[in-house]
Amino acid sequence: MGSCRSKRLSLERRRRAVVVLQGRYRVSKRLACRVVGQHRSTQRLSSKVIDLEEAKLRHRLREIAADHIRWGRRIACRQRRRE
Repeated sequence: MGSCRSKRLSLERRRRAVVVLQGRYRVSKRLACRVVGQHRSTQRLSSKVIDLEEAKLRHRLREIAADHIRWGRRIACRQRRRE
């Protein structure tokens, strides 16, 4: 027998579910968020799209931080510029 609880939705799918509930059933954002199980403040925030160059830079900075744990942000950025 399966669980009576449904599978948890991802953040983006919950956002879309709130919009669908508001459109189809004409309910308030507060009620739709409560039904989906999401805070209203989360509904207001949009996910950031990171371009490829930004992702590469972040990955390299994380590698530098892993190699040199005691370094701060400034030294890691300086090291990255030297490369």
